[in-house]
Amino acid sequence: MAKHKDGKKTGKAKLDYYESFLKQAQLAHEEAKLLVEVAENFTSAEAIRDYLPRAHELENAGDEVNHAVLHAIDVDFITPFDRNDIIELTNALDDIADSIEEVMQRMYMFDVHFMHRDVLPLAKLLVKATALLVDAMGDFKSFKKFGAFIETMQKVNDVEEEVDAAYMEVMRRLFTEDNDNPVRVMVWSDLFSHIEDCADRIDEAGILMGNIILRNS
Repeated sequence: MAKHKDGKKTGKAKLDYYESFLKQAQLAHEEAKLLVEVAENFTSAEAIRDYLPRAHELENAGDEVNHAVLHAIDVDFITPFDRNDIIELTNALDDIADSIEEVMQRMYMFDVHFMHRDVLPLAKLLVKATALLVDAMGDFKSFKKFGAFIETMQKVNDVEEEVDAAYMEVMRRLFTEDNDNPVRVMVWSDLFSHIEDCADRIDEAGILMGNIILRNS
C-alpha cells in the first residue's frame, strides 16, 4: 500500500510518474495521427465534426493523466525529481494534445471549404515529432542514457525547424497568392499558426526533459 506524506497508508498504488509521462506523449501522438486522418479524408467542415469526439476523448484522457500526476505530487512523500519540474513537464505534455485538438476544432468552427494542400505535410511532421517524443521517454526514465536522449531530441528539434521553415513559406504564399481573398488569408493564417505552435510545444517539452535530466544526473 502507498503511504501519504504524513506516513499513513492510503490503500492506493503509488503512481508511476514515468509511465504517466509516456502515456501523455502517446496520447499526443494519437492526436497528431487523428489530425492527419482529418486532412487526408476531408470532404467538408461539417464532416470534421465526426472526428471531434475522438479528438476530445484523447484530450480528456490526457487531462486525466495530468490530474493524476498533480494529485500524486501532493500526497507522495518522495517524487522521482523536483515537484516543480514534474508540474511543468506534465503540463507541457498535456498542452501538446490540447493544441493539436484545437487545430481540428478551429477547422470546424471556421467552416473551412477545402483542405489546404500544406496541412497534410505539416500534420505528418507533428506525427513524426510526437513519435520521437514517445521514443525519448525510455531514455528519459533512465537518466543515464543522456547521449541517446539528446540524439532523439535533436531529431525533434530538426522536425520543429522543418515546420518553421515550411510555415514561413506557407504564410508567404497565403499573403501573395490569396491576397484577393482576405477571409481565406485570415482563416488559414490562423490555422497554420496553430499548427506551428503545436511543433513548438513538442520541442519545448523535449527541452524541458533534457534540462530535468541535467539537473538530476
